[in-house]
Amino acid sequence: MFRNSVPAEQADLTRPLCVDLDGTLIKSDSLFDAVCQFLRRNPFRFCNWAVAVNGTRSPESRSGEPRPLNPAQLPYNTELLLYLHAERRQGRQIYLTTGADGPLAERVAAHLGIFAGVLASDGVTNLTSALKLECLKARFGEFDYIGNSRADLPLLANARHAMVANPTLSLRSRCIWDTFRWHGRFRMSSRWRARC
Repeated sequence: MFRNSVPAEQADLTRPLCVDLDGTLIKSDSLFDAVCQFLRRNPFRFCNWAVAVNGTRSPESRSGEPRPLNPAQLPYNTELLLYLHAERRQGRQIYLTTGADGPLAERVAAHLGIFAGVLASDGVTNLTSALKLECLKARFGEFDYIGNSRADLPLLANARHAMVANPTLSLRSRCIWDTFRWHGRFRMSSRWRARC
């Protein structure tokens, strides 16, 4: 489900459109998908991998690490992808902004071919919530944002135009309450609001 409440005449194509990955562009969580894939392929090596990830073994001994996720096999939000492709055709700069691992985000961006850039976690900094907001403000100043969870609330509140895709239950219950406190900066169509 994707609801764009920004009328076409109000959309500023010069302002970057930032899109979250987990739960928004894809209908799942990439970390959870990677763990499930690893368990499915190597059920007996999971304990070794978990110990290696916790840092108790050296990187050289991590022979049982999971393979990277294939971006072609991720469960994409097709309605959102259609919207993003239309925005890209109009010349809009679209950025994948995610707390997911940088290499995965880069592979997703390369696979889809619609992103002008990628801002992602780097193994040291988890680019979510307030840290992601700081990063987007520093890089763009004003931006539009598409998210799906409570972790996206600071971004949705500070975006010039905020949009929601696949909203979590906690976001749906929270956004009805907070919409009025944000003085119209978080816009939802009345039809979407009624469905919450």
